[in-house]
Amino acid sequence: MDEDEDEQHEKAYINTQAELAALGVIVDWAVENNTKIYIFTDRKSSIYALKNHGTKSNFANPIKNKFRLAERLVGLTWVKTHAGIPGNELADQFTKLPTTNGSPTSILISETTVKGNFI
Repeated sequence: MDEDEDEQHEKAYINTQAELAALGVIVDWAVENNTKIYIFTDRKSSIYALKNHGTKSNFANPIKNKFRLAERLVGLTWVKTHAGIPGNELADQFTKLPTTNGSPTSILISETTVKGNFI
């Protein structure tokens, strides 16, 4: 691999870990609130890490266990990237904010917006 490929691989790895961390938080929320939710992601690597029985990752396995314990409350589905799915497009915009303006970004979003766009 050349340097550009190494850098792309590292970014993909970091993005997958970030998504896995966020998924873990979402599962915790669903369990704490006893709320059934469906999560849609366009990141196949996250789904693979959670569904692969051979995953030995110390990072992914605790999150995988959260999904197992919450299986009656939480569903996870892959969606095609940039297919015009409103919630996915909104999430994509939010993920790009820190890289487009060069500073850390906190996004305050109302529960109504989340329900209207994601649930």
